[in-house]
Amino acid sequence: MNCSCPKCSAKIEIDISLVYEKSAGIRCVECNKHFWIYKESFGGRALKKCGEIYCVKCGSELNHTVACPSCGTLYPDYLVVQTSRVTRKRVPVNKSWVSFDRHRPHKYKPRENASVVLKKTRGKAYVSRKITVSLVGLAVLATVCAIFFNQYKSVDSYSVNYVRALYGIGSGTDLSLKTCEKIASDLKSNGTYDLRISVEDEERLTKVKAQVDKLMGKVNEPPAKFMKSKEKLAKLYGIYSNLHSLTLAPKGSLQNFSHSANILEAEFISGVKELKADMPDELSEKLKIAQLRHKNESRL
Repeated sequence: MNCSCPKCSAKIEIDISLVYEKSAGIRCVECNKHFWIYKESFGGRALKKCGEIYCVKCGSELNHTVACPSCGTLYPDYLVVQTSRVTRKRVPVNKSWVSFDRHRPHKYKPRENASVVLKKTRGKAYVSRKITVSLVGLAVLATVCAIFFNQYKSVDSYSVNYVRALYGIGSGTDLSLKTCEKIASDLKSNGTYDLRISVEDEERLTKVKAQVDKLMGKVNEPPAKFMKSKEKLAKLYGIYSNLHSLTLAPKGSLQNFSHSANILEAEFISGVKELKADMPDELSEKLKIAQLRHKNESRL
């Protein structure tokens, strides 16, 4: 193929087989300047505005017709001779099918297939629902555990106060009976029928009674399962209160006084047996612990 240098118009012979789509640089032997030749398809002729073009088949210069004037090839590919290197236009990025990665600037990645995106979206929604359900389940479980724990604490606290009140009643009853025996012994030794209690004994009995009353105030509102046990405890408290009143203000003869004290003692012993007969397990366990701790300190 014979072409002209685009700078000095010198005629140069070139082997067509060595020209590819990428441009090839050639130095003109006349003007010592570089020019470039590259191959294009026929469809690019509509955009070609400068440079000489030659038929790829025969190397003849092409004109405005759709066929090569020399070899007659229709719509022939052609060679372009120009002074500047060919540069391929950069394809603009279509933002509708790519997404921008903030962690890797200046790089683009194609958007995933719609079905993949849908699966991932559904997967995220499923995970979100699972997390929500799990959190709700944990909240419900925590609430249930808190309710049971509060019930356990309530039962345990009541059991402790119940046994304390029971031991207080037992200790007060023992003290009252010992005081009654002391009064009877003094009367027999002195040969007088004036039934009286010493100031020291009266203060001791009153102090114990005040403590028992305080403990009884803590067991006024029992859990439903302890209702019967509370009634039996109240019965023992009534017996103790009658014995306490008898001891503080003895009346009648020594024989009647001793008889009344003996009747109240028998009622108390019977009441203790009745109370222990069907005592709930929680109260029974607390009572056993108290008995080991206060062994031989009470008639319980």
